[in-house]
Formats: sequence, structure tokens, C-alpha cells
Amino acid sequence: MVGAWLRDHTLPESKIRAAAIGHVGYASNRYIIDSAGLVTPPDLQAVLRADYHVAAYPVESESCGPVKTFETGWPTYPQIIISRCSEVKGFFGTLALAETRITYWIKHENGDWHKEMQPHLETQWFVHTERPSQDWTLYVHFTRADGTRLAQADHLLGLQPDGSIIPTAHWPAGKRVYDYVPLPEELLNTTQALDVRVGVWDPVTGERLEAQPVHAQTDEYGRLVIRLQ
Repeated sequence: MVGAWLRDHTLPESKIRAAAIGHVGYASNRYIIDSAGLVTPPDLQAVLRADYHVAAYPVESESCGPVKTFETGWPTYPQIIISRCSEVKGFFGTLALAETRITYWIKHENGDWHKEMQPHLETQWFVHTERPSQDWTLYVHFTRADGTRLAQADHLLGLQPDGSIIPTAHWPAGKRVYDYVPLPEELLNTTQALDVRVGVWDPVTGERLEAQPVHAQTDEYGRLVIRLQ
């Protein structure tokens, strides 16, 4: 299951760090870095950079964050989490958008996880250079591939599942901030491929932060365009 997801959602040249090197390596057909050190010795581990981590706990840093969770049914390790690394989507001033996904699993500020009844759009962010001096709003447009808007979910950036806000002016350095907004009702039963087009702005002054794409692209309106999976 984990290996099949990696096979279908990663580039052939991706390097995967995992302890279960047998079935993950066989099913994914990817280069495996053995985190236990039995196959990949420490000196080689020191120079190899993993594109994904497979672990019982999320691997989190500015460059890595969880993108896929599998329920195992095991009492000791009920989840296996895949964390993706070095896949920054783009920058908005001093803010970096590191990941965007649809998920039921929600990460709280204290590090706990729980499963929601309805899917959420999760965006993962970190402060790239310095903390912004003001709070910003994220505008979110769900569209078809041709740009036709299907739904919208604008909100203050740093929104949490309980409705509280971690304002951008208070974001910590060196740590990812997870932003969640429920998927709009009109999208809950859709089976078509969706794009999310996002931007960062101040609705009071109208000021917008220019999107600088990395592993994404911008459209004619300057929105960062990301294909949802």
C-alpha cells in the first residue's frame, strides 16, 4: 500500500528513506535509503538526501512535512506517514508554501493528530527569511484545469480546525505552520481533477504579495496554481 503510493506519486529518481526496506522498496521500485543502517551504512546516509520519509511519526522540518497517512490497524503504530522533502511550491515574500493537500488527518499546534469527519484543504508553511510584520489573508480558489472557478475558501492565514488563528506575524522560525480550511460543500462529491489557485493579500489595503513559483506555476492573474491529488 505505502510502496504502491510511492510508485504512483513520486518521480522514478526519487530517494525514499524507510525502515521497512523490503516491501517498500519492492512495491515502489525506488532507491531506498535504509534508516536502520543495515543496508545503507552511516557514511552513505550522511551524503544521501531523501526526497520522502516513511515513518511511524511524521518527519518535520522546514524542508520536510507529512503528505500522506496510511492507517495500519496495528495497536503500536496505527499510522504510517509519508513525509515529502524539498518540494516547496512557491514563495510569497518571506513566507514559503511548502505543501498543499486534501486530508482528513489534522495536525494540532501541540503536535497531536486526529481524524476529521470531513476533508480539509491543508497548506503547510514556514518563514523563509524573516517573520512578516503583519497578518496576511490567504485567498483560495478551487478550479478546473482551465481555470473555471468552482468554489472559494478565503481566510486569515494560519487558520486552525477549531477556528483559531496562528497569525503570520507570530509564526515561529524553523518550524512549519499548518493551515486548515474545510473543503467547500460543493466539492465534496466531485470526482474531477481540481486545481487550487492561491494568493496572499491584505483585504483592507488591497496589497498583494507576489507569488514566486518553485514546484508550481502562476496563472495570468498571478495566482500560484497547484494540482490537488
